[in-house]
Amino acid sequence: MLFDLDSDPYEQTNLAAEHRQVCRDAVYYLNEWHDHMMETMPFDTDLLWTVMKEGGPYHAKGFLPKYAQWLEQTGRGHAITELKRRHPAEFGHGRPKG
Repeated sequence: MLFDLDSDPYEQTNLAAEHRQVCRDAVYYLNEWHDHMMETMPFDTDLLWTVMKEGGPYHAKGFLPKYAQWLEQTGRGHAITELKRRHPAEFGHGRPKG
């Protein structure tokens, strides 16, 4: 999909069919960026795809302590510190971040 956000901010008119080369170029650049990101990561799997397979980031809302246990069990415990920083109330510390 391709939209002219200046004249169509609500994305009502898909311009992809009229601008196929722009779409091809965009996919190429996105793939190049993704490949570069994967080369510079310490992981061999794209973490976004892992989260999506698990149901997306909101599947854990209200259940972050249990999700943190799951992260620990699946070798991703390094992410727990950031979850606690961003969502202290879910772990019983302070108020939710707004």
